[in-house]
Amino acid sequence: IEKQRVRNAVEKIYADLGMARSQAIKANRPQFFSLNPGAAWCYGIDDTALCDCGTAGDCTVEGGPRVTDATDFGNTTLATTLNPAAIVFEPRRGLPQDAAGNPLGGSITVTSAGGLSAQVQMSVIGRLSICSNANQLGYSACP
Repeated sequence: IEKQRVRNAVEKIYADLGMARSQAIKANRPQFFSLNPGAAWCYGIDDTALCDCGTAGDCTVEGGPRVTDATDFGNTTLATTLNPAAIVFEPRRGLPQDAAGNPLGGSITVTSAGGLSAQVQMSVIGRLSICSNANQLGYSACP
């Protein structure tokens, strides 16, 4: 169960990052991906501005809520090397940037209470990959 929770969480993050990037290109407008790391983690996607996933109704895409939180993946924590913990996907090529327009890359790591972890890595050109430490969860080992 613990392995599946980590796998589900990291695959959901991977899918949502890819969706936000694709939507930026398709809609020809920026998409905003905001993270609140920690034990009570959450993230949200918004099509108008950076949002707070901890505030009800703040993160929306085309009027519908777009928030994912730790309650869906019991006993996991989220950490990130993104600083600040927010991504703006620009509309021309879907490149990840910070709020000031600087290229942004990094990782988002999900860890279980038992120490299993996996991470989504994002390059400055928006390429996404999933890896895990010591091949714990069936993904390639993180560099």
